[in-house]
Amino acid sequence: MIWKKFAKIFEEKAYFNFLDYLWYGLKSLRFEDNFESFTITDLSLTAGTEEIISNQLKVIPTKRIILKKTTHASIIDGVWDLDNVRITSDTNTVITIVFMA
Repeated sequence: MIWKKFAKIFEEKAYFNFLDYLWYGLKSLRFEDNFESFTITDLSLTAGTEEIISNQLKVIPTKRIILKKTTHASIIDGVWDLDNVRITSDTNTVITIVFMA
């Protein structure tokens, strides 16, 4: 009987150690670790001018997230292909943007 209790305690401790290890690993993940993506930081956009950005992915991006924007500008998507992604802004702004596959 005592061995069964000891085994149960050992199993519970191993389980909680595993959960601690898993939690630490999940907390350490960055956005880039979870998605095939590339980030452009502090990109200066001039109103009405199309900005051509080199596509760093091996596929055509399917979505984007604007992480930071200095004004209330609207960012308009242009043509995205294997070589470049194109965006335009309606006002002058500086953005940080992530493109994802």
